[in-house]
Amino acid sequence: MRPLVLLAVVLTGCTAIPAAPAAPPSPEPVVLLLKAEARGGLCVTGTTCESSITVLSDGTWTAVGNGGTRSGTLPGGRVAALADAVAQTGLAEAPPFTGTCPIAYDGQEQVLTWLEAGAQVSIASCEREFDPDDPLVAAAAELSTELG
Repeated sequence: MRPLVLLAVVLTGCTAIPAAPAAPPSPEPVVLLLKAEARGGLCVTGTTCESSITVLSDGTWTAVGNGGTRSGTLPGGRVAALADAVAQTGLAEAPPFTGTCPIAYDGQEQVLTWLEAGAQVSIASCEREFDPDDPLVAAAAELSTELG
């Protein structure tokens, strides 16, 4: 009978050993959410005008243009709305652009770049029709107004 008591004590002691703490989840990688570029036209400096706003998945943004660079962080709700616009865009399937590209008459071409299924997609307004009601086109225009 003593071996059974000893076995019970040993097994009870084993169950009291705490499990190792679980490793914290690894953070999501920070990737491109949206890059909105405007290019073309003649700037006051006599060079071609170019500007861009790049937003990463963690909400950090960088705006380059007018001879300077600014940066900041979008609030979480704005990042989620922008990610939703990226997911809902139909820009890659938009009809081909058939008009005269605005850079032909001192205007600007818009280029939007985002990730789709892990691959980078870039669409220029002189390649595809940019419908102002497309969620991504609307979101990019809003960002340009706010941060540009």
